[in-house]
Amino acid sequence: MKTSIKKLRGSLWDQPLLTVAQNHLISYPTPSNLNGNYNWGVLAGLCLVLQIRTGIFLAMHHTAHVDLAFHSVQH
Repeated sequence: MKTSIKKLRGSLWDQPLLTVAQNHLISYPTPSNLNGNYNWGVLAGLCLVLQIRTGIFLAMHHTAHVDLAFHSVQH
């Protein structure tokens, strides 16, 4: 039973598309000094990108009139 599972796993990873996924997504070479602190940097970068995108969105849709300003950005 165990040999058939190993044989099935081996035959699955021989497929070209799964080989690409294995080489580039699963067994991706990473530096040895990569630690959990880099996750905070990635999250901070994503927050910065999100703030820039929403700022551009609000700048494009904002109306500078006192009566219409709130309704121009409320969707």
